[in-house]
Amino acid sequence: MAAKAAPSPQRAGSVGMAFHGPSRDRRDTSEASSGASRPMDISAAAHIAQFQDFASAVQDNRPPAVSGEDGRLSIELVEAIYRSAWKNAA
Repeated sequence: MAAKAAPSPQRAGSVGMAFHGPSRDRRDTSEASSGASRPMDISAAAHIAQFQDFASAVQDNRPPAVSGEDGRLSIELVEAIYRSAWKNAA
């Protein structure tokens, strides 16, 4: 049985995910950060939840919460932001 992430109450500026699995229960309450000034402050909680949803989708024979197409669109957006910043343009 795969571990499942459950949303948890959050305060502004924090990321909280509870992880429940056969081997352990834990809570990641890392402080959220834009990462611009302190990249190591970015929490992995959202990425972990995404991987867990994908694994559950494969096991349950259902589409994942975020499709590959949605993921590709987000990458295109981030790349456009980087290109704009590199060129110092809006």
